[in-house]
Amino acid sequence: MAFNTLSRPVRVLLIASLSTGALILILFLLFTWFVRRPFPKVRGRVEIEGISAPVEVFRDKDGVPHLWAKTSEDLYFAQGWVHAQDRAWQMEFQRRVGRGRLSEILGEKLVDTDRYLRTLGFTEVAEKEYKAIPEPYKAWLESYAAGVSAYFASRPPGRLGLEFAILRLTGVKWDVEPWTPVDSILWGKMVTL
Repeated sequence: MAFNTLSRPVRVLLIASLSTGALILILFLLFTWFVRRPFPKVRGRVEIEGISAPVEVFRDKDGVPHLWAKTSEDLYFAQGWVHAQDRAWQMEFQRRVGRGRLSEILGEKLVDTDRYLRTLGFTEVAEKEYKAIPEPYKAWLESYAAGVSAYFASRPPGRLGLEFAILRLTGVKWDVEPWTPVDSILWGKMVTL
């Protein structure tokens, strides 16, 4: 049956249906691209500066990473990288909670909350604990922090995770700061509260 032989109302309905279907498909593809774009690369090879020898990362069927390295420093660096791949937003958010810096990304309505969080002194406690840590543990924390920072630096903030991308869509723009050993201690405190 030729398109021209259809009645006008049927042709209009057919064109409207096809147009709506095409629009839905395009929106679905854009949504899928937007959601999947920040996903980390978990297969294949990744060249990373900061390690002394190749590190093997295997993710089991549940996505749990297993790491093998020749040195402790490389192992902790890779652990920081993988941890940031999987939990960049959680790490950044908890760090901001501990440091009382939520209002910088979530707005002025949280200034009082930030002020309160700063009076609790989590950052100062974490700094004192870091100073008291003996070697080689301090070196391991530094290697881990270097791995997290390397991952953060390897991608623009909007591609670190879906939460970052959504915040960017709302107009919030910020650079994720390098991770420090004190941030690791602080993060541990925040997730245990």
